[in-house]
Amino acid sequence: MNCPNCGAEISKHAKFCSNCGQKLSDVADAANVEKTDALADSTEPAPETAPDNSTTATEVIAPAEADEPAETVTDPDATVLAEYPIDDKDATAAETSLLEVSADDSYITPDEAPTVVTDLDAVADADADPTVIANSNVSAEEPTTFINDPDRIDVFTSDDVDSTAISHFDPSQFTVVSSGPSSVERKQTKDGSDTLRKVAFGLLAAVLVVGVLAIAWVIQSHQDDAAKRSAVQQRIATYQEQIESVGVDPRSDSSRVELLNQYEKLNEIEEQIQTDQKNGQFRMPNGSDDTGINVLNSSISDRQKSIRDWFEADYKRRLTANSFNDTDTANTMDQKSVANKLVELQALLGDIEHEKVIWGDDTGNNSTYDSYHSRVSDQIKKGETLKSGVAEKTKKEQEQKDKDKKSEEDRKKAQKWVGTYSGTGTDGKPMEVVIQKDGTVIWRIGGQPEVRGTWTGDESKLELNFNGQVSGRSEPFTLSSTNGGRTVTISSQSSTWNTDTLSRK
Repeated sequence: MNCPNCGAEISKHAKFCSNCGQKLSDVADAANVEKTDALADSTEPAPETAPDNSTTATEVIAPAEADEPAETVTDPDATVLAEYPIDDKDATAAETSLLEVSADDSYITPDEAPTVVTDLDAVADADADPTVIANSNVSAEEPTTFINDPDRIDVFTSDDVDSTAISHFDPSQFTVVSSGPSSVERKQTKDGSDTLRKVAFGLLAAVLVVGVLAIAWVIQSHQDDAAKRSAVQQRIATYQEQIESVGVDPRSDSSRVELLNQYEKLNEIEEQIQTDQKNGQFRMPNGSDDTGINVLNSSISDRQKSIRDWFEADYKRRLTANSFNDTDTANTMDQKSVANKLVELQALLGDIEHEKVIWGDDTGNNSTYDSYHSRVSDQIKKGETLKSGVAEKTKKEQEQKDKDKKSEEDRKKAQKWVGTYSGTGTDGKPMEVVIQKDGTVIWRIGGQPEVRGTWTGDESKLELNFNGQVSGRSEPFTLSSTNGGRTVTISSQSSTWNTDTLSRK
């Protein structure tokens, strides 16, 4: 059976509709009252004389059987039932509806009888008379659901039916018999409700699926973010351990080779960190790098700076100790001091160039590295200039020493000439020459003041120089001997001088 309220198919003995929740007894009562009033209003009084018809109430509700589908009734007074085929299901629904309506005794009065709808062919006839329909032969042996239903037996009794009223019913009263149109509307309503339910369930399922996927995505994203943070923190901790493993503790007696190796290790770690940062290894879920990378870079920078400070202090100390002052000249510097400073300055320049890595990118013009390199190079150039000057001075000094030494040796050899030599000059005047041990010589000419001068020479001859006092044209004079010194001659390079011969006293 169908719910009278929404048309949904429900159980025969159900008290509430499973679709709309309406209580069936309330809806049925309201429907019965409305249908009974409608039928009572449309019923006309029966004529005084009615054909004798012994048809029982069984014939009123009996479902019509036809070999062919019912055709549309052309008589406007005819029931619209003929527009729809009647099957067993519709007949059963019609019986149920009629029984529920018949609960009101006012539906059929004693002087009225329902029109018997037995012959569908007669109904289809446009000129059919309701009385003819009522007199149609119907097999009394044909069973009906109405009679066979034990729950409905007490609805009609023989006293409730007046056979004379059958022919006076309006066929349109029996539109309630056919459940065709109502069934279509109820089926459509049911189909619409089912579709809405399916759509609603589909939307709900889609929302649930989307919600579950969203929750799963959030959980997975949270797990991915946590894993990413953990990986970044682990990477930072690993780098921190590597940095701390480079024990940097510069002291005055530290080895420059060891410090340089430590600096290069820190530089390698820094390059690895920069590469990882470029590849996004420190990237956090929010798109920025973890702040721990700043701690790593700061730790490396502090250690490298302490090493760089040690080297810079060493450069300053060595440069100050071996620099040349503006007052330093070839006459004030000795060759050994200049050479020692040059050796230190050249070693310092080599260290600066070899240890260039400690300055990082600060190696261009006017950089700290460039400043030290230029200052040391300038000192080396100045030292080279001083070295040349000192070398020249040293050479001259050495030559003078050698000359003095030779003179001293010659003087010792010339000691054989020490003595007094006298005789008569070429001018006929007496003259005397005294060779003294201290390297001086006295020149005497008879009647003239004596003249003092110096002598130099060796064992073979002497050179006498009186600064032009004796003869500015003929000096210096040469004293030589051919017989071992017993007789000497005093000659000159000038042709105007006449050689004098003297004897040793």
